[in-house]
Amino acid sequence: CYIAFPFRYDNQKEEWVQEGGCQKTLFIATEQDFKDIQKMCLAYLTGFNETKFRYGDFSNKEKKILRQALWIMEKYKDNLHVVRMPNPTIELVKSIIRENVLMKEVEYIFYDYIFIGPSLLNEFRGFNLRNDEILLMFATALKDMAVEQNVFIMTSTQVNASADDNKNIRNESSLAGGRSTINKADTGAIMARPTKEEIDTLKMVIESIGIVPNVVTDIFKVRSGEWTEVRIWSDVNLGNLRKRDLFITDSRLNVIEDFNQSYKYETNWEEEEEN
Repeated sequence: CYIAFPFRYDNQKEEWVQEGGCQKTLFIATEQDFKDIQKMCLAYLTGFNETKFRYGDFSNKEKKILRQALWIMEKYKDNLHVVRMPNPTIELVKSIIRENVLMKEVEYIFYDYIFIGPSLLNEFRGFNLRNDEILLMFATALKDMAVEQNVFIMTSTQVNASADDNKNIRNESSLAGGRSTINKADTGAIMARPTKEEIDTLKMVIESIGIVPNVVTDIFKVRSGEWTEVRIWSDVNLGNLRKRDLFITDSRLNVIEDFNQSYKYETNWEEEEEN
């Protein structure tokens, strides 16, 4: 939604603000139906909790905001395409991605999450492959499509029980179904709830901000970039899917102050060359 829609309602300012992109985006859903996805899109755009859409308990002011959000969804309907694929296979996913890139000029693709379903198992029937090998082949197919079509693809997978009991930064050992899934990814991140010990350690930083983070994202793999093994602490509202990043630490919970440092390069260019 942030990439597809250029506007969203700011509940504090009580006005629509230009915050977001205006890019053609594809979401491939595996479990949600279209009504659930539409409700969450409206929740994101309006800032209303998704629960409100279940009971329809809107004030006159909220109904007006809701109508405006529906107008935005209609206005930018070519920016967000949703395909439901309850029983995905590698060939089907490839076909859907190619079709949307070529026919609808999609540049950003989000595949719900990688899992092994009956159709995927049937696709490899007779090859005697392990589950982790099948998951790796699926991840490889997504990577190949990103390179072939020159598009951004983001996906996710499930974590195992040890993901909540970490003592250090979470990495591929927390992935369910085999750590080889991450081999083809350019960037690897695991989101989890902060532990009590982590919150206690960061108490002074949290008090200075005034917001307690409820999600921490551990960046454990970066192929291109200066920063890796860092942790992003955020406040996430699961009712409307809005996320606010608060601060960043290294793996030892030391706050990184110069993360957004701007680099200035000394040149002897003339003004015309500089422009």
